[in-house]
Amino acid sequence: TSHTYTGPGPYQITITTPVPVSEAQIPKWRFTYDSGPMLVSMDTPMLNTGSTDFSNCFLFCKNLTTIAGGLFANNTAVTDFTTCFIDCSSLTAIPAGLFDNNTEATDFSSCFRGCSSLIAIPSGLFDNNKEATSFYSCFMNCTGITEIPARLFVNSWGVFYFDHCFENCVQAKLNSTIFGDDLNRRFSNKQIFFTKCFFNVGSSLTPGQGGEAPAL
Repeated sequence: TSHTYTGPGPYQITITTPVPVSEAQIPKWRFTYDSGPMLVSMDTPMLNTGSTDFSNCFLFCKNLTTIAGGLFANNTAVTDFTTCFIDCSSLTAIPAGLFDNNTEATDFSSCFRGCSSLIAIPSGLFDNNKEATSFYSCFMNCTGITEIPARLFVNSWGVFYFDHCFENCVQAKLNSTIFGDDLNRRFSNKQIFFTKCFFNVGSSLTPGQGGEAPAL
C-alpha cells in the first residue's frame, strides 16, 4: 500500500497487526538513501519480523534522534546487528537493556559506528549477549562518548574480534575492567584481535584524565 501526505511532516506512523508476537508480524525492512533521512524517532518496540539479520537496519538514518527501550524485544531470533545504526549521527542515547532479549546475537560489528551524538554507553548493555563473537568497530568514531562503563563485555567470553572497537572515541575515559576482573583466565591461550581497539581514545582529554586501559 502507499499513501501521499498533503505537505511536509513530521508525521507519526503506526503499524498494527492481529498476528501474535510469537509469529512474524511484518516483513523484514531496511531504510534506503531516500527514506532513511526521513526517520526521526522509533517510539515503540518493532513488530516481529521473523528475521535473523538486522544488519544495516537503520542505515542512512542521519536524523534519527531517539529509539524506544526494548526496540528489538520482539525479535528474539536476531543474530546479526552488523552496521545496524551505522552513521546515525543524531542518535543521542542507547536505551538500557536494548539487546536484553536478543540472546542469540553473535555479531555487533560497526553497530553504532559513527553515532557521533551519543554521550554514554549504558552499563550492562551486552550482559545477555553471551553468544557474541565480534564487536569489530562497534563504537568507532563515536566522538561524543565520554566514558566506557565497567564490565561492558564481562559476559562476552566468546568474542574474538575487538578490533577498532572504540577507535576515535576521543572524549571517552577508559575503564580497566571493561572485560571483567580476571583477564588472565579470560584471555589465556586464546587468539583475540585487539588491533586499534583503543586507538585515539581520550585523545582530546586533558593528559592524565583519560582513565586506565585494561592490562591486556
